[in-house]
Amino acid sequence: MYKVFIAAIAASASISANAQVSDQSPGFLDKTYLRSSIGVASLELDEKAEDFTKDRSFGFSVVGGYQYNRYIAFELGLYDIGESDTRVDYEYGDLELIGQEGRVQGTMSFAGRALGASVRVHTDMQQPFYVGFSAGYQYWRIATYSNLIQEYTYDPGFFYEEDSEEPPVSGIYRYEGTRSENGQDPFYGVFAVWNAPIGELGLEYTQFAVDGDRPALLTGSYTFRF
Repeated sequence: MYKVFIAAIAASASISANAQVSDQSPGFLDKTYLRSSIGVASLELDEKAEDFTKDRSFGFSVVGGYQYNRYIAFELGLYDIGESDTRVDYEYGDLELIGQEGRVQGTMSFAGRALGASVRVHTDMQQPFYVGFSAGYQYWRIATYSNLIQEYTYDPGFFYEEDSEEPPVSGIYRYEGTRSENGQDPFYGVFAVWNAPIGELGLEYTQFAVDGDRPALLTGSYTFRF
């Protein structure tokens, strides 16, 4: 009986030691997490950006991550960068200086999604609050619908000497169509997270580059760790 008692104590000690080792060395799944976010998507077009009305719409993201340590994580995520209806209104040219001038008015609708891989660097995630930044590379796909009217005037004599006596020519051109594109560009973001009793609650700003245009997401997020 005495030997059995000693054996039971030894077995219990062994199980306890193994459990402590397991706690100290978490497996791969123990370091993974899932983050979802929802918020506002905004769009700034590259061409004549100062003359475009920037519009805002609904956007979201779903991201899976691997927490390498308390300060670094690696992520792969899907980002919906919204659907924005943007009003276009700008003037161009100078009839006397370059022989042509005009005005473009109308709307452009922008919709897109991106699949991105990134690294996040932050302060100690085990503290009540932590902040950091992220940077990565994305594969994007966008669709742009344009409905534009161009009023133009050009001076034939400015371009051809034989037409120097001809009066300026004016007209209206309308363009309506949809363009789909895809490509790869970098993206980056900043974030702040609160380790709340119900989980990790965050505020995130992510800036994308999409073929010269600059969509962005401002979202609130919730992180679930496995």
